[in-house]
Amino acid sequence: ESLFGCTREEFMDLPVDNLVPQVARSSHAALRQQYFSNAVPRAMGARGTSLSARRKDGTIFPADISLSPMQSDEGTLVVATVRDISERMQAEAQRKGLEAQLFQAQKMDAIGTLSGGIAHDFNNILSAIIGNVKLAREDVGPDHPALESLAEIGKASDRAKDLVQQILAFSRRQMPQRRAITLPPVIEEVVKLMRATLPAGI
Repeated sequence: ESLFGCTREEFMDLPVDNLVPQVARSSHAALRQQYFSNAVPRAMGARGTSLSARRKDGTIFPADISLSPMQSDEGTLVVATVRDISERMQAEAQRKGLEAQLFQAQKMDAIGTLSGGIAHDFNNILSAIIGNVKLAREDVGPDHPALESLAEIGKASDRAKDLVQQILAFSRRQMPQRRAITLPPVIEEVVKLMRATLPAGI
């Protein structure tokens, strides 16, 4: 009575199909007939199948349903045990959500550790590049045509160094530092950097 919202008197004359969701009613009669052909105690539904039941007011709730045959003067009757498993399913969904969050956190920790190691290696490589660019500038003199290329290498190295610092900040879970920048010079540098790699038509 509490589960389905019906009185005892209402239950006495209620077709069992009224307790079944509309979408499942078409197959329910065949399933009942199949059960009576081999009436043994068992849980309804195949493994992994979710079952539902319908209350008097039309609301649907997830249910565990088990059947047990009982012999009487009228023949074989069936005792059906129905349990509302809404809370259990909510708890299961919350558990899965927490597991997913934990897995994501562990994955991010692993990525952070990996990126930190890679960033340190890149730092060593960049230090060699920046140091050699400085030495090359001193070697070629103030009017050498290679100075412009060396300047671009230096700028690209500085940007790469900033990127490595961002990766290290991510791996250490540091708060990023935000600041206002003047955009046109950055765009001009990017255009110069990409000019050599883009097709002439772009």
